[in-house]
Amino acid sequence: MLEMCEINGELCEEILEDYHDNPLFVAADPSDIRTLLMASFFYNVTGNEMQEIDINLTDYQYLFGNYFEVTKPEDIAIPAVSLSGTIQYKFSSNSSDDSLTAVVDAPVIGYLSPYIFEAQAVYPSLASSPGSRGIIFDPITFREIAYKNPQMLEIMMKGRERIYGTLLKWLPVNALTPIGHRIAQFLLACLPEDPKDREVVSLTQDAIASHLNCSRATLAKGISFLHNKGIIQTGHGKILVHTSRLRAYLKNGKEEPPPRAKLKE
Repeated sequence: MLEMCEINGELCEEILEDYHDNPLFVAADPSDIRTLLMASFFYNVTGNEMQEIDINLTDYQYLFGNYFEVTKPEDIAIPAVSLSGTIQYKFSSNSSDDSLTAVVDAPVIGYLSPYIFEAQAVYPSLASSPGSRGIIFDPITFREIAYKNPQMLEIMMKGRERIYGTLLKWLPVNALTPIGHRIAQFLLACLPEDPKDREVVSLTQDAIASHLNCSRATLAKGISFLHNKGIIQTGHGKILVHTSRLRAYLKNGKEEPPPRAKLKE
């Protein structure tokens, strides 16, 4: 779940104390940073799943006053900083039913575009990992503060270059990632923080295919692979995950578990 709240004085000081060395905060006058924070919004991701940010921002339009009303959808760009956790960028692929994803670790400074565009290769959807924290800045206030502190825009551009560099590095690799590995990563994210050796994930295969943006046929191949390896056992609307085998597979892909057993209804 994505929790958003306005930043008050107490939260402002807490953020500055915990993240005082963030490049964007260092780049401007302290009083200007406080002004910017007090006009902006803090987000925190709870739960165990990646939480989409762009879709949630659409739900939080009221927080940004008339910015959405006076700005064309294609021009909307909201400055933001990821303080902790990771940001996942997902692009649609023209070559297959599968999507391409890349993950960038915090701190990340860049822009959010809170609309799903048709050209997702240019405007990806974004998700934040469990436990992530960040700040979504009020665009108008940010513009005013950046005018007084031009080095902030320089930091922002370097942050965007880092994002693009990471995407260019990992997207081609991700395009070749087997579907079984992607399913395993998703199942790991669905497990409790301190999972038992056997955990049941209550999800249909349709739901998993939707999350991974792949076809049912592609998903079936990955499910069958993990099932045959004894990493998972499938049932109606649920998947039994052997946690240690799942972690071993994701770590080195060399785990050869015992033959599969059918999940009891």
